[in-house]
Amino acid sequence: MSDSAPIHLDHNASTALLPEVVEAMLPYLREHFGNPSSGHVFGTRARKAVGRARGQVAALLGCDDEMVFTSGGTEANNLAIRGVAEARDDRRHLVTTALAPFVGATLAVPLLGERPSAVAYPAAALMAVGLWLHLSERHHHAHEHDAHHQHPHAGGVEARDGHAHRHRHALLRHRHAHFPDTHHRHPHG
Repeated sequence: MSDSAPIHLDHNASTALLPEVVEAMLPYLREHFGNPSSGHVFGTRARKAVGRARGQVAALLGCDDEMVFTSGGTEANNLAIRGVAEARDDRRHLVTTALAPFVGATLAVPLLGERPSAVAYPAAALMAVGLWLHLSERHHHAHEHDAHHQHPHAGGVEARDGHAHRHRHALLRHRHAHFPDTHHRHPHG
């Protein structure tokens, strides 16, 4: 083992903060640690600081300050995928990169002149079946809506009343705050 310092090659996962960033953050890590969503004085201070940071980033990027700060890549990716899914019109499917590592490995084997192992063939078959099932899925069923799932309808159905009818699965837009999830995937039109 060498005494030399290691070289960090994983800046995709984590990167050291610039000294200016550390200095700007220290007061909020030490004294002003309120939740920006809270209504008390600590939350108000934190909310104002986030607002200032948002303005600084917007000025740096030359854009408006309507942006979302996330805690990291996973949260940002999840938010982006949900946004793309919600923005879809009548397109039925959103395929994410869950297959990318497998596809990359599958392509790398012949490109590197290697022979696939015996395990690679059944794994490829299972991945192909999974992809086929995902892309060919179709289902409609009657679904009972309660007051929590208020949504507009054509044809005189009162949206505030519980009711049942057939629908296709996709994202439902609500007026109350929440992230879309599989429970709320049923718009009508």
